[in-house]
Amino acid sequence: MAAEIRSEGGLQDDGVGLGANQMGGGVSLESLQSGKGKTLDATMAGDGAGSSGTGDQMEQMMSQLRLTTAEATAVVIDDVDDLTLIDPDRAFVGKVLAPNVLHIETIKSAMRPAWGNPKGLIFNPAGRNLFVAEFGSQADRDRVMEGSPWMVGKHAVLMKKYDDEVPPTEVKFESLAIWARILALPSRLMRSERGLEIAKPIGNVKKIEADVLGRCWGPYMRIRVEVDIHAPLMRFVTVFSSHLQMT
Repeated sequence: MAAEIRSEGGLQDDGVGLGANQMGGGVSLESLQSGKGKTLDATMAGDGAGSSGTGDQMEQMMSQLRLTTAEATAVVIDDVDDLTLIDPDRAFVGKVLAPNVLHIETIKSAMRPAWGNPKGLIFNPAGRNLFVAEFGSQADRDRVMEGSPWMVGKHAVLMKKYDDEVPPTEVKFESLAIWARILALPSRLMRSERGLEIAKPIGNVKKIEADVLGRCWGPYMRIRVEVDIHAPLMRFVTVFSSHLQMT
């Protein structure tokens, strides 16, 4: 049997990769309509704010520099008691997968109402299509992250929890959490343990909606899964039944 997979919001990929080294125009996730031969990349070619491309080239060039005595003499700072810029538990680093540069106000005007205009929300620009979202509470931060994917127009927003030891420009975005629906399953397979097996080829399964007995009710199985943005989205999973001795 073949279990059909649909991401909520009508995500379509047509077998096209979500990550390579090119960026197709008008690409998005959860409303994604990507054209043939086009790909998404979390660190776009030529994007100085990404963790690859220009950033990697600059890091390599810096590592090859020969420092003078003055340059090699370290400046000692007493930063033991320094406070962080923001509370890491109330913030995340976000990146909009868009080929063109988006102003921080464009990102803010799209995300603020989508996130329910949470109290204390602040958008801090951190690079090209890169930002740090600071919330008034950890609960709001977690709610927004768990509600992904989010869109700015037709472009997906990737998110990573804020780490004050890692500059936002060096954050690596490799995956996107989405809600997927698995359809066309026999009732006897509508259990969370079977869902874990069936959904494993899709990505890293984070959650399966089921009752206390692990049973999934409704016309489909709803699964929270992290997908690799560099790999094609799966549309079907072929399932072999040991009971029926057939796919």
